[in-house]
Amino acid sequence: MKKLSLILMAGITLVACNREISTAEDPANSNRIAVRSGGEIAGELHPMNETVTVSGKNMVTPQSYTYQAFAEGPGNLAYTKEDFTNGLTTGFSDSAQATAIFPVDDFLFVTWHLEHEEFGGAVSAYRYNSGTQTYDYLSIATFDDTDFHELHASKNSLTGYYEIFLVGQRSQATSGYVLQGHRGAIVGKLLFNYINNTFNVGAYKELPLPGFGANDIMSAGGSLYVVTGNGLGLPSGAFGGNEFSGVFKTDPALTNVSQAYTLTDGIVLEVDPFNSSPSAANYALIDFSQNGGMNMKTYYDLSSTNPLSSLATASSTTVNVGGAANFRDRSGAAFVPATYDINGNVTSTALVMAVGLLDGMHVVDVTTGTATELTNTNVWRGQSVAYDHSTKIIYVAAADQGMMMLAAPGYPGGVLVNDYDNVGIFAPPTSAPLSAPEFNVKDVSIYQANNIAIAVGGANVGSTKPAKGGVYFTRRN
Repeated sequence: MKKLSLILMAGITLVACNREISTAEDPANSNRIAVRSGGEIAGELHPMNETVTVSGKNMVTPQSYTYQAFAEGPGNLAYTKEDFTNGLTTGFSDSAQATAIFPVDDFLFVTWHLEHEEFGGAVSAYRYNSGTQTYDYLSIATFDDTDFHELHASKNSLTGYYEIFLVGQRSQATSGYVLQGHRGAIVGKLLFNYINNTFNVGAYKELPLPGFGANDIMSAGGSLYVVTGNGLGLPSGAFGGNEFSGVFKTDPALTNVSQAYTLTDGIVLEVDPFNSSPSAANYALIDFSQNGGMNMKTYYDLSSTNPLSSLATASSTTVNVGGAANFRDRSGAAFVPATYDINGNVTSTALVMAVGLLDGMHVVDVTTGTATELTNTNVWRGQSVAYDHSTKIIYVAAADQGMMMLAAPGYPGGVLVNDYDNVGIFAPPTSAPLSAPEFNVKDVSIYQANNIAIAVGGANVGSTKPAKGGVYFTRRN
C-alpha cells in the first residue's frame, strides 16, 4: 500500500450518487497527461553489468545475481497540491518514487508517485530482451494530478494494445467527481501500443470510487476488483463525511461499479497462483482496523468465480499488529506453497504478509486459519513480498534494511533451517549510477523465472544520494 492523502480542499462538496456512475474518455486528458518517448527518456535508463553473490550463514548454496540496468524515476514531475491555507497550487518535483512493478510478456510497467501531499504520478514502459539480456526504455505517461499505487496489465491481441489498469488517488480539486463517499480513489485504464511502443493518452478512461485512495487491483473471471482505503484503519465516517473504504467490482471497460463490499481500510488483494480449486483459498483480502486495538483482518477461502460475492461468508483470521502500525506506509503479501506431496506438487498454501513500519512479518495458514508472527525473519519494515518458486526463497522489500531473503517451506536447508528463517540479505551494487538513491527497497517483483525487479528510493537519514526513486533490473544466475 502506498501514501494516502487525507487533506481535503475547502469547498469541495460530495452529493449522493448511485453505484452506476460511469466514465468516458476525458477531453482534458491532453492537459493533465503528457507522454515522452525515444530520445526524450534515453538518459533515464542506465546499463549495468555487476555480479554480486549472497552467502547467508544458513544458505545452502550461495546465490549469484547480476545487476543489468537501473531505471531512474521521472524528473521534473508536474504535480497538483491542495490544502486549506493556500488552496490549489502546482509545481514540479524531482522526488518521484516507484510504487509497483507489473511484468507481462517481455514488458515491464512501473508506476510512480510523489510522496506527502503532492498529487503527481506516472507509468513507465520497459522491454526486456532475453537474448541479449538488455533493457529498453520505451515510453512514459506522466499525470500532473494523480498518484498511482498499483497496476494490472494484460495484452489484447485484437487491438495491438496492452490494457493497463491503474489505481491510486486523484486530486478532487481537479477531477470534480461527484460520488457518494469519494475522497480521491480512482481506477484508470491506459492503453500501450506494443506496435509503436508508446502510450495512447487520448483513450485514457477513469472511474471514481468511494474512499481516499485505491490500493490494489486484480483480475478474475473477466472482471476487475479494486480495493480502497484511508491509510489509518478508521471506519466509515471517521473523517466527518460519508466516505467509506471497500472492494469494488467493475468491468474492463470501466463502465460502472456493479458490486461492492464495505471494509474498514482495504490494503491488499492477492491471488493464490498455486491453488485453482474453487473450494480453496484462491484469493486473500487484507483489511486494517484500529477498532479495539490495531489489527489486520485477512479474508480467505473466497470464490474463484466471484470473490467479492463470497466475502460475507468467507473464512477469515485477525492478526494483532501492535500500536506502531500505520498503513499510510506500504505493505504487501504473497502466497507461498506450505506443503507438498511425494511428487513435489503443492497441496496447500500460506499467505505471507509484510505489514510495514515496525510490525514485521506474519503468515496465515489458509488451511487451518491460524496466523503467526514471524519473529525469526529480522524484518521490522517489510513493505512488499515476492516468492521465487525455483529456489523456494521469499524476497522481502524491507525499506532501509535492504532486501531480505527468507526460506519458504520446502527450502533445502536441512535441519538447521526452519520455515521463514532469514537465509540472506540481498547485496546492493557497488557500481550504482550517480542518479541512484540509497538501497532503500520499496517493492520487488519476479518475472520470467530468474529476473527480479527491485524498486528503491527515498532518502535514508544522513544520505547525500538522490531522494528520487528508481528500479534495478537484476537476474539470478
